[in-house]
Amino acid sequence: MNGGFFVYIYKDKKQNIQYVGYGKNSKRAISHQAKTHNKSLEELIESGGYSVHIAGPFDDEVTARTVEAALISAIDPFCNKKQEKKEWRFRPIGVKPELTFRLAEAPLQLSDLLIDNKKILFVRISNINFSDRVGYDISTPPKDSAIVARVKKYWQLNKYIPQWAENPSESPSLLVGVIGSPGSQIIISSMEIDINKWGDLDVHKGGLVEVPLKNARELDMHDLRGRKIDKSVGLKFGGIRSQFFRIFPES
Repeated sequence: MNGGFFVYIYKDKKQNIQYVGYGKNSKRAISHQAKTHNKSLEELIESGGYSVHIAGPFDDEVTARTVEAALISAIDPFCNKKQEKKEWRFRPIGVKPELTFRLAEAPLQLSDLLIDNKKILFVRISNINFSDRVGYDISTPPKDSAIVARVKKYWQLNKYIPQWAENPSESPSLLVGVIGSPGSQIIISSMEIDINKWGDLDVHKGGLVEVPLKNARELDMHDLRGRKIDKSVGLKFGGIRSQFFRIFPES
């Protein structure tokens, strides 16, 4: 079992994994017992209360390295000091790492969303790429600038423009980008609409417009970004352009 690529683990006497490693052959798994530069692993070995386990051989180095990185990120062993490539690690799905804590919060109810009873323009975002806009990949969310470009355009709002231009107070004041289906919807951005700019917009073919924003760098108005939406809100989108967005509360 010397040839091939292997992943190995060191467990303490309580069977907790304390170290994950990779080797081009199985001998690497026991080489630490003769010499190691990892002080924490050295102390575990010197204690005598450990066991070594091995997986493999894997067909190639990339596969073995991927398994090693995934284990380290999932378990966070005490003796491991570094991580491998970012794409091989487990990471929060749907949002950026710094917003992970919000996924654990209770899903938003409609009353939580209608702040000061102002209208919200919800838009459905998919993972499909367009020529000038990228999709939202929940495994690797795009940069904020790309999210803004995707969320603000283009929506078939032409029939509302005259009314909103004449009476800005009738316009939604918040643009909220949403991914997922009812029951698993996550807010990817929450941006303030510049309600006084509706009359300045160009209407593109098909009645499509770009939503005017007050600040394209602020994607987390009212701390909504990264929050889940409760299924009871009834936020459902359709399969044609006129149904790719919803306005709450409805007229």
